[in-house]
Amino acid sequence: MAARTQSVAALNALRRDNLVDLMKSCDLPAALRCATTHDESRFREVDRYLRCHTTVPAELQDRKTRATSRAESIWADCRTRNDWERYAPALSAVVEVIRLEAQCRAEATGLELYDSLLDIHEPGLRLAQLKPAFDELKAWAIDILANSKHASTAVAQRQPFTIDDKEKLFLDISCVFGFDLTRGRIDFGEHPFCAGVPEDTRLILKKDSSILNGLLEVIHETGHACYEQNLPTSPRGHPINLPRSVGVHESQSLFFETMIGRHPAFLTYLSRILSDKHKLPISADELNLHYNQTNLGLIRTDSDEISYILHIILRFELELKLLNREIEVSDLPKHWNVLSIDYLGLSAGNDFRLGCMQDIHWSLGLFGYFPCYILGQIYAAHLFNQFTASHPEYPSDFCNGNIRPAFNWLKEHIWSRGSHDKELSVFMSHEKKLDTRLLRYLLENRYKT
Repeated sequence: MAARTQSVAALNALRRDNLVDLMKSCDLPAALRCATTHDESRFREVDRYLRCHTTVPAELQDRKTRATSRAESIWADCRTRNDWERYAPALSAVVEVIRLEAQCRAEATGLELYDSLLDIHEPGLRLAQLKPAFDELKAWAIDILANSKHASTAVAQRQPFTIDDKEKLFLDISCVFGFDLTRGRIDFGEHPFCAGVPEDTRLILKKDSSILNGLLEVIHETGHACYEQNLPTSPRGHPINLPRSVGVHESQSLFFETMIGRHPAFLTYLSRILSDKHKLPISADELNLHYNQTNLGLIRTDSDEISYILHIILRFELELKLLNREIEVSDLPKHWNVLSIDYLGLSAGNDFRLGCMQDIHWSLGLFGYFPCYILGQIYAAHLFNQFTASHPEYPSDFCNGNIRPAFNWLKEHIWSRGSHDKELSVFMSHEKKLDTRLLRYLLENRYKT
């Protein structure tokens, strides 16, 4: 682990030095002043990228690399053992580095502490916009869940599936959604994720997922993959060709997973494919029951879409308090359980694996990142509303497994744009507030609350 940490630190330092040299060799402010409309977005994104990666002093960046590398390793070991006492000091070291990083970024940009971190992942969005929207969603979600009948049964799997059976099924579904196997591949591992470049995009699916849960995972990760595979590539490596933000990236996976994958019309198609092609007889009604019901639980990644909002807001509120020194890492288990009871009616007690040790994000130094998951939900709802307005025949397409119209629409309006669009105005109301109405309307109808 020490050797790996040193290697990562050396690579990060080399990248930073190269970017600093690049900043010194060009006058981006002057270029922006003289830029044509066509070139303005290119210079803007280069400027943002360089500042984002050079603002933190080299010594602090090295300290962060070492602290997060150590915390990641300790978290992986301690989580399986439920050993909070050993993990807490490693996380404390990360939190202290993040506080210093936020201070550096805030001084350089004139932003507030949390905004300076949020801006890394969601450029241009501010806490003043985020918090009112989250407060609105929190009150709404708590009320919805308090008046909902939660799932008491799960759809049983009809027959055992071998790993080969699962791979064939997941490959079929991923290709239905447009994943290009000539420029990527699918493998199995411990955690689902997507990584790569447009010419080589990798999907990793959780090897021990059930068939039904695994189907949503593959649809979700395929959304990420199709975004990556269809980003612009010329000029290669230019920041203007990178994804617009973490929230927009998440919106693409959620568009596939929730707007299409959970839609009753698509579930009709999925039922037919499972029964006819993969010998897994299951009705569309059973699939709808499995995928579209509230199911309170302590694990974020296993939660329904409404509970998920509260899981994220809990983490957002705690990391904000950590950053502002209102609480310390040693206080986390207590505050986590208090909020979990308030929002979900559940407590992890002393099982930290179900509480403040379930996520890897903070160990990696990813503060200001959790809100992007809810932003993805908000953005996906807005995008789906626009898509369906221009494609009223979409239920028939989904029922027949025809995702191509949605694929082409996203490619034209999101994927091919890279980071050209400066504002996320499509997701805002005219008062420049995050507009959560479409998301709430969609979820209320989906879960029939």
